[in-house]
Amino acid sequence: MKLIQECGERGLNTRISFDLSHIGLAVDSELAFQNLLEMAKEAHDNGLSLMISAEESNKTEQVLSVYKRAVARYTNIGLLFRLNCIGRLMILGNYLTTPVRFVL
Repeated sequence: MKLIQECGERGLNTRISFDLSHIGLAVDSELAFQNLLEMAKEAHDNGLSLMISAEESNKTEQVLSVYKRAVARYTNIGLLFRLNCIGRLMILGNYLTTPVRFVL
């Protein structure tokens, strides 16, 4: 949160990237969701956007579930997705209407 506030105070037009595991996904997806909402609100209030890394393929469904719920409330959240397997690309079909960044 301090990073978001500092970027906002300095007027930086930036995007903050992170893994949901850094904010609780490894413990509980609801914890990650609540933390993401707090971060998204703070980023929104400071004119910033967030970019969530989709992490390892074994977390894809969890990440997308949290992302889908959060982006319904805050549109300043994007998704960074590494296209290293066809299965992950197929899962993305339902999410292409929201901000998504593809990295090969």
